[in-house]
Amino acid sequence: MSIDEIVTITDLSRTAAERIYNRLRIEEVTRIETSIEVREEEPAEAKVEVAEPKIGKARRERDTAFDIPSIDGEPVDLDDGAKIEYGKYYHINPEMVKVWVLTGPVWFTLIMIIAMSPLVMLFEASLAILFGFVVAIVLLGSIWWAGLQYDNYTFAFTKDIIVVRSGVLYKEEVHIPFGRIQNINSHQGICDRMFGVWHLSVSATGATSMIHGVPQHEAVKAFILDNVEAVKAKRVPKVDSDQGYREVYVALKSISRNLQSHRSRAIVAQH
Repeated sequence: MSIDEIVTITDLSRTAAERIYNRLRIEEVTRIETSIEVREEEPAEAKVEVAEPKIGKARRERDTAFDIPSIDGEPVDLDDGAKIEYGKYYHINPEMVKVWVLTGPVWFTLIMIIAMSPLVMLFEASLAILFGFVVAIVLLGSIWWAGLQYDNYTFAFTKDIIVVRSGVLYKEEVHIPFGRIQNINSHQGICDRMFGVWHLSVSATGATSMIHGVPQHEAVKAFILDNVEAVKAKRVPKVDSDQGYREVYVALKSISRNLQSHRSRAIVAQH
């Protein structure tokens, strides 16, 4: 804390503020020298334990309060009305396969058909057959790939986190702690509406994750929100980092009042 800050807080003159500032500096130097002398008197083998800041300790305990889950068993379907359980992987909505097919290579195939149809009409029928064969391969391949995506896309819940697994060739596993979740939104596109598919966008601290094709999306959303509230209810309370500054402020105000009282008495005594 500088002299200007003391003047601003206490409304004292600069000379009085300099005296307070020097007094605080002397007390700080004395405290440091005493701490050094105590450490020098300790044996060389002794380890000095440094107290960990409460804020950093609380944050680390909160971030490491969950374990990476080990969930066994095959994924199951989350049927309508079924109870959502911990420690069990669930399949996404099977209608998601149709959505992936329609939003994948199908659009490219339709564009190619429209673009190539005039050329096919100008050449021999064999070219048309070959073009039709290529289109059929693309469509069948997209259906097969969408099925693989469905088989490899699952989600699960533990007491502390959401686990989302996806990927056919490149496997990905996302962990979303309940304690970091800030908001959950439901999304549905044009193709999604055709098949009654919903997606959940989970906004957590520092990132946003999308869970595609969530069955019983309203029930799953409510389940997640209940767990978020349960985790936040037992979270370690935050430590006020400004407590020390408030104590200094109160002390300075007390000093200011005492100095003003002495100054008033001195003026009265002079008269």
